[in-house]
Amino acid sequence: MAINDKFANLAVINATVTGGAGIEFVELATGIGLSQGMGIAIDAIEYHIARNLIADFDADEEYIAMALVTSNTVASLGIEVKQVIDKFELGAYYLGAAASGNFVKTPQEIHDFFPPLIVAAPRLYLATQAVAGLEGTAKVRIRFRYVKLSTQEYLEIAESFVLVG
Repeated sequence: MAINDKFANLAVINATVTGGAGIEFVELATGIGLSQGMGIAIDAIEYHIARNLIADFDADEEYIAMALVTSNTVASLGIEVKQVIDKFELGAYYLGAAASGNFVKTPQEIHDFFPPLIVAAPRLYLATQAVAGLEGTAKVRIRFRYVKLSTQEYLEIAESFVLVG
């Protein structure tokens, strides 16, 4: 696989969210590794949360967090966790009557990266976390390109999500 993509590829990760179960992970095999000398340049990540899951928000401070991570062993989706590439959180905070309605757009959030995020990981994970009672589906759609990396570049990028800090 010695290519440099000119145009974006698409990958979708689907997760079933079970609120209150801690952080849950769904794996995406990237098809890259040190032996290929490849990385992926992430141009954009779209976050989608099923409408029925959003409709279950009925109390103040309920939330769902979604993150693209490089490890399925992270204990937190906080900003201090180096394995978290990108994160989106949707929370409920009621002002006035909780029964009032609102519109929901899909995707709920699009994160565009310029310059792109460069990742050298054989696997990526969609990590989800929600409060008890919130259940449904969540998805991310990732626009990415394969990029050729030297061994030194691959190691520098790979260790930035694990060792630094």
